[in-house]
Amino acid sequence: MTIISLLLLASLLPHLTFTARVKVGIVNGTEAKPHSRPYMVSIQKNIQNNCGGFLTSDQWVLTAAHCWKSKSSLIVFMMTIISLLLLTSLLPHLTFTAHVKVGIVNGTEAKPHSRPYMVSIQENKEHICGGFLISDEFVLTAAHCWKGHPQILTIVVGAHDIKRKKNLYRVGVKSYIPHPNYITIYSYVRNDIMLLRLQKKVNLSKEIQEVLWFVETLQLVSLPFKTSMIVFIMTIISLLPHLTFTAHVNVGIVHGTEVKPHSRPFMVSLQKDCKHICGGFLISDRFVMTAAHCRKKNEKLTAVVGAHDLEKINEGSIRIGVNTYHGHPDFNNHTFQNDIMLLRQEKEVEQNEKVMKISIPTREGDIKADSACSVASWGRLSLNRKESKHLMEAEVRVMNNTECKNKWKYMFSASNMMSVHGHGGSCKGDGGGPLVCGDTAVGITSITDSKVCNRPDRPEVYIKISAYGQWICSIIANVK
Repeated sequence: MTIISLLLLASLLPHLTFTARVKVGIVNGTEAKPHSRPYMVSIQKNIQNNCGGFLTSDQWVLTAAHCWKSKSSLIVFMMTIISLLLLTSLLPHLTFTAHVKVGIVNGTEAKPHSRPYMVSIQENKEHICGGFLISDEFVLTAAHCWKGHPQILTIVVGAHDIKRKKNLYRVGVKSYIPHPNYITIYSYVRNDIMLLRLQKKVNLSKEIQEVLWFVETLQLVSLPFKTSMIVFIMTIISLLPHLTFTAHVNVGIVHGTEVKPHSRPFMVSLQKDCKHICGGFLISDRFVMTAAHCRKKNEKLTAVVGAHDLEKINEGSIRIGVNTYHGHPDFNNHTFQNDIMLLRQEKEVEQNEKVMKISIPTREGDIKADSACSVASWGRLSLNRKESKHLMEAEVRVMNNTECKNKWKYMFSASNMMSVHGHGGSCKGDGGGPLVCGDTAVGITSITDSKVCNRPDRPEVYIKISAYGQWICSIIANVK
């Protein structure tokens, strides 16, 4: 609450007049030893330093109020902060995909029913997340708490000790409304907020109340908080269509068929510690093309060529170490722009009927919409099943860029991405594989939906190889 008080005070003091100017810097100082002030923060606008600040915890930065130019924006910013505080401090057992484990440390047991807005979100009568009532019909929680259909959640309200299974008031969930721009990709999490609409309204009582009761205390600082909170939440409710998606970068094949063994001799299994982690494909006797997201920092990968069944060690496949890794210098692991990488193998491969390179585009251009293509991988056959050990393939068709942009919003860039749709398609387990049209690899598997495989409203996104012709040629020509 101390942090909230500081933020509230900072937002309410815009009209004080100081004789000192607010633009400050260091005069006649000396350069600090690099990283000797690890708490320092650069607050930037348009990638330009705008103000300084400093870390006060692993989540909070303290700075001057004048660094934020818009008063109205500050209030909206504070509303988001307070909502996030509620999510992180009031929800006792959340586990974030971004390696952030949230819980109550060194806390004390609350007085029974002193937090009547709290709910337990459960699956199969086991607590998986917390949440809180914002009305008699809606619960606010984090979007990552729901993994997507067919997962079914129930809400327990008015409880203190949820281990006592008897006499708990359970309510089903009528609809799940995560933020339309909720995204979780590796350690990147954005818009992790969700509304749950209950199957029936709960009867408010002493033990069951909505969270808005607490605004009267906040109004002591003269901020019209109750109105703002209601507007904020109602805006969320009005803006959230009934979407249930997130982005994910690990993909495989759904509704596909096993290919004839060694009929796709360009396919490569990229492995770490003898375990398949990504697909790739030969574009020369020395270079493998894949997605940049397939390699974490300093990981050593092995390329397995000539494989069909990854469990068979006597089928003639060859394991080759990777000599150098050439991820695109402008790869963005948040937006997955430029998700392309070249791997130079330790030795040249001898091409034969089981090992053969595939052509890539020689000039830039788009593939005509509705063109028939195929994707292949050793990925999962469905979201809840294990990865396939046999190479699988699915037929797909190229989607119109405008349509894909409407589906993926800012995540999709028509200049260097393309998307496909079809009965079969990508799922979890094998990014980096090729999108093949005719006898040419035109795309690299990059992004797909992690909640429901092969969703028609969330088409798979591929990196457009033709957009990187000059970069590819420069790597192959200059790397020895």
